[in-house]
Amino acid sequence: MKALRANAPLTAGLATFIFVAAGAASAGMAVLDLNVLKPVDLVKTLVGCGVTVGDFRYVGDTSAAGVFMGGTGIIGGTIFDQGIILSSGKASSIIGPNKSDGTSDSFTPDRSDPDLSGLALQDTHDASVLEFEFTPSSTYVTFDYVFGSEEYNEWVFAFNDVFAFFLNGANVALVPGTTTPVSINTVNGGNPYGIGAVNPFYFVNNDLDDGGPSYNTEMDGFTTMLTVNAPVKANQRNWIKLAIADGGDQALNSWVLIRAGSFASRCPGSSLSSLTQQSLSPGVIVAPNPFRPGSGGAQDAAAVGFSGLSAGATIRIYTPAGKLVAEETDNNADGMISWNGRNRGGKAVASGAYIWVAKARDGAVTRGKLVVIR
Repeated sequence: MKALRANAPLTAGLATFIFVAAGAASAGMAVLDLNVLKPVDLVKTLVGCGVTVGDFRYVGDTSAAGVFMGGTGIIGGTIFDQGIILSSGKASSIIGPNKSDGTSDSFTPDRSDPDLSGLALQDTHDASVLEFEFTPSSTYVTFDYVFGSEEYNEWVFAFNDVFAFFLNGANVALVPGTTTPVSINTVNGGNPYGIGAVNPFYFVNNDLDDGGPSYNTEMDGFTTMLTVNAPVKANQRNWIKLAIADGGDQALNSWVLIRAGSFASRCPGSSLSSLTQQSLSPGVIVAPNPFRPGSGGAQDAAAVGFSGLSAGATIRIYTPAGKLVAEETDNNADGMISWNGRNRGGKAVASGAYIWVAKARDGAVTRGKLVVIR
């Protein structure tokens, strides 16, 4: 593969951009695409601590990829305000408000991607692909993302655009806790909306014909913030391919957004105030998860338990938008904490995905996801 190399190796660090747009602060998202920026700017925006980047390349239309800011309250709140976009249409078409159920852009030349075509088992079109070589400082890599599409909700279980994150050849964009690729068919609100939904607790509806729009974005539907935690070869060269394309035809746009600075490996000195820099602890056990209080089923319980923590740790529960919901401390110093599914005001929290963040006495931070279903 012929790859482009920056003039100097990239190190962890967030690229800073100034967006000059009328009313950008109040209008929501602002986007700069590759007609203004260069592919290296995408990589710089994406990469966080513990990762050094070597070769990289972008294949796609210059208007199909870019960086954004102003995502607060739209695609993940205060912890997902900035990032990069790859799209099967124009990156800027994501900007709200939602005015159409069928926003669609097509490009000439029409680029296909063989890996995406193989995953989707159909022809792909208008592909946008960012690839780069990286050396991680530990045996894992993590990053946060959101996938959205104009194919929600009308084309659920029918035509599907496709995206994937191929890490050393394997797709790691998976429904949490499964080996199932995230797609319109595997995360949705059903078709018709509300009927036959699949993994709906990871889905946010914004469709004009189904009660939307509630969010200031053109996307008719999108996932909650999802996180990749995947094994890699420490201190060796690894390769990742971030890709999205139209499936079957060039109609209807889809987008994948990856949080700025979240592509990271071991991050020393992490803290709760910097959610882009977090260590992972596979020893922490959260059960039951999903937590189904009052359901009467196998996952019904008075509380969800966190075990395998360091003695005296604190657990904080956040919404995907970064709002603190609850806080519990291991007062018994036995490495165990329970949470009853209620907020700090004593009210039962709504069904949905939540982020738990554990902070040890020595300041080490770990995190994960918890789903509550009522």
